[in-house]
Amino acid sequence: MRSLTVHAETAYTAQAIAAALSGFDAASIEANGDYEVKVMLGGGGREIVDVLNALELYVTNRANGPAQIEFEGRDYTLNPDPSRSPSPRSWKTWPNGAIALRPRVRKLVRAGPRQAS
Repeated sequence: MRSLTVHAETAYTAQAIAAALSGFDAASIEANGDYEVKVMLGGGGREIVDVLNALELYVTNRANGPAQIEFEGRDYTLNPDPSRSPSPRSWKTWPNGAIALRPRVRKLVRAGPRQAS
């Protein structure tokens, strides 16, 4: 089974990326002080595109800078794409920092349990 790895600077960032990719087989991993998110890819090329699209949307809307990705032994950089950024009206940030796109927007960015205010 193939995998895609996203490198993260902190445990919090790795957890946030894993949450953004929760629609896939993604897990946050810490090894020797390095943080990463490993996404297992069981489907075909469409699944890879879907993972990259979800990651690009996360990087564009929440991250501070590009994502560093490793796939099949090669390193890649995924930069934010401002043209894909939904307007602030189309997403909702919960008190715990989770993001969910509002209805009528087709893609889920990140969702988590809703905390009482």
